[in-house]
Amino acid sequence: MRPSLLPIAALAASLTVSALAADSGEEAKKKEEIRALILADASSKPPVAPMAKPPAEGQDRPKDSTGPAAAAEPVAARAAEEPATMLPQVEVNKSRITEIDLAVQAQEQAIAREKVNTKPTKLDDTLNNSKVSKALAIFGGSSSDERSSIAQERVRIMEEEKELLESMRLARTKEEKAELQTELDALRAQRRELDQAPK
Repeated sequence: MRPSLLPIAALAASLTVSALAADSGEEAKKKEEIRALILADASSKPPVAPMAKPPAEGQDRPKDSTGPAAAAEPVAARAAEEPATMLPQVEVNKSRITEIDLAVQAQEQAIAREKVNTKPTKLDDTLNNSKVSKALAIFGGSSSDERSSIAQERVRIMEEEKELLESMRLARTKEEKAELQTELDALRAQRRELDQAPK
C-alpha cells in the first residue's frame, strides 16, 4: 500500500471499529476478523516507490542506478516472487456471425414468405380459376393454379440456393467458394427468369 494511503486506511479502520460497537456480538467479531485480515494484508505488501521523472532535454541523465532500468529490477524480482494471478476461464458458446450466416437467414425468411404463395387463397381461386383465366387470356394474367406452381418452383430454387450458401460456409479454399458462387449466381438468374416468364 502506498505511504500516502496509510493514514486513510487507518482512519477507515478506526471508523469501522467504532461502528462495530453498535453491531451485535457475533457480527461484530466476524467484521473485526475481516478488517484485521485486510489491514494485515495491506501492511504485508511493500510500498511502491514512485517513478522518477525523466530529465528534461537539456539536462544530462544521472549516472547512478536510480533510473527506470534500476527501478524495473526490483519490480521484476517482486513479480517473480508472487504467484501469477489466474483469471476465471471463459467458454465461448457461440461462433461469430459471418456474412454467409446472414445470407442464409435472409434466404430462410424469403423461403417462408414464398411458401405462403404456394397455396392459392379462396378469393384468388374464385377470381382466377382456370376456366375464367382461359376465357380472358387475351387480356393477360394467369390462373391461380399456374401461379401456385410457379411459386412452388421458386421455393424449390430458393431452397437449393440456401443449400449452396450453407456449403459455401464449409468450403475450405477460395476456388471452392468461387465455384459455389457461380452456381449460386446461375440459380438466382434462373429464378429471375422464372419471375419474368410470359404469363
